[in-house]
Amino acid sequence: MTAPSVFTVRLDDKMRYGIEIFSDYLGYRSASKFVTKAIEDQFTKVEIHTRRGNDTEIKTSAEVLDEIWHPDELVRFAKTATNYPGLMTDEQRQIWQFVVETPVLWLNGEWRKRADGSKYWDAEKTEANLDVALLRTLWADYSNAAKGNISSETLKKRINKKINET
Repeated sequence: MTAPSVFTVRLDDKMRYGIEIFSDYLGYRSASKFVTKAIEDQFTKVEIHTRRGNDTEIKTSAEVLDEIWHPDELVRFAKTATNYPGLMTDEQRQIWQFVVETPVLWLNGEWRKRADGSKYWDAEKTEANLDVALLRTLWADYSNAAKGNISSETLKKRINKKINET
């Protein structure tokens, strides 16, 4: 388990006072432990509705978090993107689009021909088929492109250069 990180929240005076008195009253050693417990409790109450094919599945956000959490950011990203894409931020969605459009990142596929004769790499977009090691080498470029710091054309050039180096 990793060390806890700091998360700053603005509270009005009434809320802050309530946390201080009730954390002590309920036997928590600190206000942060009280707040952490309240958030954990909320995770068990919030439902996430997902579709898998024709089926709708309902899970608590705590169950979903247990499925997708990994200390490695890229593994966590892959788990979220392939299993719960609706939970991604706009920036993550943009990165995911770049990932989906990069054939060499996908294992266990095959080249197919379109009606116009052009070829494309057909691989199932699952966590197991994603080459996370290669994604790691391209991550900074994807992130910069998603933030608008580099163009799609520059991204393609950098990807091709890095792929040719490996």
